Amino acid sequence: MESGKKIRLKRLIGDNGKTIALPMDHGVYTNELKGLEDPLKMVKLSMDSGFVDAVLLQKGVLNMAADLLKKDTGVIMRLSGTTDLGPEPNVEVLVGTVQEAVSRGSDAVIYTAYLGAHKELQMMKEYSMLAEECRKLGVVFIGEPFVGHPDVDPFDEDYNAFCARLGVELGADILKVAYTGSEKSFRKVVQMALGIPVWIAGGPANKSTLEVLEMVDGAMSAGASGIILGRNIFANDRPDVMLAALDQIVKKGRTASEAYKLFE
Repeated sequence: MESGKKIRLKRLIGDNGKTIALPMDHGVYTNELKGLEDPLKMVKLSMDSGFVDAVLLQKGVLNMAADLLKKDTGVIMRLSGTTDLGPEPNVEVLVGTVQEAVSRGSDAVIYTAYLGAHKELQMMKEYSMLAEECRKLGVVFIGEPFVGHPDVDPFDEDYNAFCARLGVELGADILKVAYTGSEKSFRKVVQMALGIPVWIAGGPANKSTLEVLEMVDGAMSAGASGIILGRNIFANDRPDVMLAALDQIVKKGRTASEAYKLFE
């Protein structure tokens, strides 16, 4: 790995090699934005908390948030997009370039590919091309390979393990993947990542606070390197306490029940 990518990785990886990344890129995908109506307010809260190692933003909000970010905060810019209003929400298209992300101060870019979706091959091609462009420019490439087939459970253990393997094979430096529901099933996903960092996505904010903490506890116990949770943080009634509780699990190795005590 060349020096540029090594330096950028240092800003993305937190204490003990574990990462808490906060994605706030949802304003392109959906209009359901509880807690993210003012993204700059959430950026500031995340910086003030001291628990967030990296943020994921769309290009426009990244411009607005530049003065709020700490100098050692990892910056990830999203390069793919879709909306939940269109006929194919499981098909993402390029909305930026690696060069553009670098010029905006990013350490990493992220691209989502839905395997099994109608335009799977198009997304695989763009995914692999971005991985190569990142290699040339020393930028960290975060691959987000999700199950996109309409007839397959998006949390299926075997399909998500396949997604992880494909994500590594096509050049990801870090994987953002779905949690498969249990520590035992998720171990297979981590194993198929062949040693590169695995961060779990949070998904919709339809879990209780304790369920979110238990999900993170299970993922970390299975070998995950971190989390990249959005709605289950900023849509929580107490996002500052949620970040502190997640830090207890991700960085300090506490259990979900121990971390939940912060809410009591």
